[in-house]
Amino acid sequence: FALGYSEAEMAILNLEADIDFDVYEDSWWDGTINIFNITYESIDRFYFFDTLQLASTNVKNVHHDRVKSRLLSAEINGQYDLPDVFNAFYAEYLDFNRLTFKTIPRPQVNFTYDVNLHNTELVTDIFLPQLAIEAGSVLKGEYKGSGKQFDFTFSSALVRWEKLNFKNINVKAKHETDSFNLNARVGTFAVGKQLVDSVLLEANLVDDSLWFATKGIFRDSIDSYFRLKGHAFDVGNEAEPEYTLYLSDGRFNIGTSYFDLIPNNFIHFKKGEVELQNVGFFDDKSAIVVH
Repeated sequence: FALGYSEAEMAILNLEADIDFDVYEDSWWDGTINIFNITYESIDRFYFFDTLQLASTNVKNVHHDRVKSRLLSAEINGQYDLPDVFNAFYAEYLDFNRLTFKTIPRPQVNFTYDVNLHNTELVTDIFLPQLAIEAGSVLKGEYKGSGKQFDFTFSSALVRWEKLNFKNINVKAKHETDSFNLNARVGTFAVGKQLVDSVLLEANLVDDSLWFATKGIFRDSIDSYFRLKGHAFDVGNEAEPEYTLYLSDGRFNIGTSYFDLIPNNFIHFKKGEVELQNVGFFDDKSAIVVH
């Protein structure tokens, strides 16, 4: 059958499937789907990969879904419907990134997830060629809608997005009621020949207040060490949220010159509008200011 999600003018996906399911109404099922002899063909590309096994059980609305293949292995367990899983991750993202100025209802489901990536090159090459993820990458955690709890762990030796390369990534996020903690470490971050390493990002969101800190090393003939800390507050209302970010500490060097954060600064965010005041760095001879 024709597969429309591709940059090519036309793409054809062929496969064979063996389906073995026992179903009783919508409250109980147990079965497997084995997909094999899978080929994908576009105008200039042809791919083949062998077996993909899907297994699913549902007993009294407790689900267990499993995927096994050479591409990845994944398990999801709990009380959920699959669309709710995607909406749960999206709701968590929107709750942490307030600058989207958007929210969706939090799905009232509970599940654990464990994804191990083996060889995703085939899938990303077809659907998202600018992305590459190293084999051995792991994504796992837990979501509880009723208790507003979310645990997220991601580790990978390498993630590439277009010309950006991230090596030795470890990201941990934990959301409990009105507190959200994020800790991210990247061994190296490269843009072309420019290299930044030992990157650390920490953030703590409590109610409508955010504290964050980041630091790293820009590698050059003379290394440049940078650090930046700040906190943000919700200064709007539920109908029209607004956020003000204050940078409290920052420093970096260019060669032997050291630049410190200009005090009494802020960045104010409204939907469709950003205002900056005194955002920049200075030394004893000059200043770098963002307008």
